[in-house]
Amino acid sequence: MTIKGHLDAAITQICVITLEPFNSVIKSEFANTFDARNFEELGDINVYLQIEDPPELIVDGIIDLGELISQNLALEINLHPRKLGATIDLSTAKMLSSSKINNELSIKHPFAALQKLKIKSKD
Repeated sequence: MTIKGHLDAAITQICVITLEPFNSVIKSEFANTFDARNFEELGDINVYLQIEDPPELIVDGIIDLGELISQNLALEINLHPRKLGATIDLSTAKMLSSSKINNELSIKHPFAALQKLKIKSKD
């Protein structure tokens, strides 16, 4: 059995450059195959990266459509979202990477909490 669907989603993400929230739209088509037989009946399943995934199993006659949609949405979300037109100010980047970090800028820096944990070497 194959389930085909169309996914439309509007999500809010944080830009990896400016750290500002922005809206993204996701439009995707997906198709997943299912098999009602149990694992013992299927035997060994060989997985090859160049071909389609093996079918997912139908457990107790139920297909969880919410889970199916969630998985396909998760596959479409950009892991490193960048707001349209976002640029890096190199002078700010140099200040953030130097040892004299301005408190106001360090709050906006994505690794500010880690910077505070930095162990000072004994010279």
